[in-house]
Amino acid sequence: MAWDAGVLNLNGGDTTITRSSPSWTEIAPLGIDKGPGAYQVFAPNQNENVYTNDWTGPFYGFDRLIETLQLTDTPYRFKPINIYYHMYSGTKLASLKALKKVYDYALSRPVFPIYSTEYVVKVLDFRNMAIAREIGDGNTWLVRGDGDLRELRWMARGTPRMADAQGVVGYDKAAGGIYIHLDDGAARFTLAPEAESSKPAYIAEAAAFVRNFARNGNALSFEAGGYYKPFVRLANAGACRVKVNGNPARTARAQDNTVRVDLTGAAAQTVTYQHIDVVC
Repeated sequence: MAWDAGVLNLNGGDTTITRSSPSWTEIAPLGIDKGPGAYQVFAPNQNENVYTNDWTGPFYGFDRLIETLQLTDTPYRFKPINIYYHMYSGTKLASLKALKKVYDYALSRPVFPIYSTEYVVKVLDFRNMAIAREIGDGNTWLVRGDGDLRELRWMARGTPRMADAQGVVGYDKAAGGIYIHLDDGAARFTLAPEAESSKPAYIAEAAAFVRNFARNGNALSFEAGGYYKPFVRLANAGACRVKVNGNPARTARAQDNTVRVDLTGAAAQTVTYQHIDVVC
């Protein structure tokens, strides 16, 4: 009924992998088909009832969610971080301490917080996304999606050749391969050896939504914003000058030729986009 009404839905699943039960069979899929055309998206991780034997104890059991998050992130990233609990987790000291421990762990990780509704549409986009090789060139790939899912985990050799990539804002190495960041729902890129593909500056990491990405030679222009401590990390940017909303940006440079730009002004429940110019 929710599907027929056009209402996004999220719940169910049974991801309970822990170090005492380290089997991939304990990881639920993204969701399940529910009749003609309908699809139920599973919650990425389970609530404290699963870890406390239906709230009979041990009441500190929810801290084992950290094991689940670790085992669903490496060696392959199966699930995002999802902290799912009831308000009665605050009624006992042991459960409250466990909940704080889980939050502290999550915020120590390189996360990009999003709303659950945004996760749901990413799952639905994943089910319909198409990826194909371009005819006549085994290293050039075409991607078509709805624009909600903007990450590809790529496990083949090479990295996108950024100089002529279309619809690709950058990439970064992570669990299980490299993650290619898309500008929207359509992309075309050629895989090349990393030394060749990394010449222009590109976005390696962002705790932000990115839109209106444009490249002019070695210069970049895009807008970025997020919900919680948004930032953008640029690769191959050692000799680049960065401006945010037309003003010189305060940047943190690293020895690996990357530059981190922390954005300000983004409040909770609001995406405040700021214009970023990179001239190299």
